[in-house]
Amino acid sequence: PLFWPQEMADIRPGDLNYSARTKSGLSLDCLPTREGPMIAVMLYKPGDQRIAALKTGADVRKLFQEHFPAFLPAIRDVDLERFAQKPDSNLPNFSYAGPVLHHSSTVCLVGDTIHTVKPYFGQGVNSAFEDVRVLQQALEDTGDDPAAAVRQYSQLRAKDAESLVVLSHSLDGGFLTFVGPLILDSMLHKLLPRVFSPNIIASLQNEKWSFSQIRARKRVDRAMQVGLLAGLLFVLLRVVVWLVGMSRRVMGMG
Repeated sequence: PLFWPQEMADIRPGDLNYSARTKSGLSLDCLPTREGPMIAVMLYKPGDQRIAALKTGADVRKLFQEHFPAFLPAIRDVDLERFAQKPDSNLPNFSYAGPVLHHSSTVCLVGDTIHTVKPYFGQGVNSAFEDVRVLQQALEDTGDDPAAAVRQYSQLRAKDAESLVVLSHSLDGGFLTFVGPLILDSMLHKLLPRVFSPNIIASLQNEKWSFSQIRARKRVDRAMQVGLLAGLLFVLLRVVVWLVGMSRRVMGMG
């Protein structure tokens, strides 16, 4: 966890996502929570000797001082020590189940068994809680009939499970599949908020939108962005052709 000091509240807002990358292969992603502290995840390749050599909190502090000094004021000594003692955890592979998420009339799957994602943006546990909410709603809708409820749960949740994994996988790329679209979406939404939806991270934080709705809306956004880019290129080409024609006429007159 990260606890920004009160005197840094103005320059380190607690409602933003923070991400840092190093050329040496270390990455740090920090996500806000409603409770206050931020949750940080450090990513590195298996067998990184810099991580394997960490034995004490002082070792961790030295590592952060070298690679992520801006985050040190938010890390408590006890958490530095915990970091040193914590074993490595492997990131899961992206996968989803469906379209049937139940077995017989009394068993259904939730959580990582139907949608496995990486923990960058806090969608793992949160989506599992949402699975439970959907199942509870299915039970209420069917009058607590288990057989009908699990069938309804599969119908309602399978498409969202697939959409969650597809959306999360798109966030696992580089500039072309993640950073670039994130910047473009943010700019266009700011310019035309009624036409373009917020960027993918902001959309995932909207509790009113399902994963399937976000995925469908992003497809529409991409289609409109391609059309907009094609239109701009067409106009630019016409301008270039006009300028070339004008220059030839001017040169001919001279």
